[in-house]
Amino acid sequence: MNYSHEQVPLPAPGTVLHWFDFICPFCYVGQQRNQILERHGLAIVQLPFQIHPDIPPEGIEAGPRRGPTYAALEREAALAGLPLHWPARLPDTRAALSAAEWVRRHRPDVSDQFNRGLLRHISCWVKTSATSR
Repeated sequence: MNYSHEQVPLPAPGTVLHWFDFICPFCYVGQQRNQILERHGLAIVQLPFQIHPDIPPEGIEAGPRRGPTYAALEREAALAGLPLHWPARLPDTRAALSAAEWVRRHRPDVSDQFNRGLLRHISCWVKTSATSR
């Protein structure tokens, strides 16, 4: 599909569109920011977006994470009280993002809670027995 900006409806004033992928370390570390925006009266629309659609179902090697960007993410995670583990592999998030979009469309009342649960339980950023294999 090819959309022009005239075909895509603009969000209502006071609405923030938050595009995210479960493998995005910025999305993981910044997840509390949505709650801050909501406390200030803004409505958040969470829109699942596959950042790397080229990742195969078995995932890909991630490589080293060094430098000021990664150090800043580690500091932000610590300040937010979030565990941050740099995984050796990045997973394919297509199924998780599809589930998040289904929930957003059909159960918007639980969408935020659903996404936070996925970030906590299937996120590659949290070291668990499932992600440390």
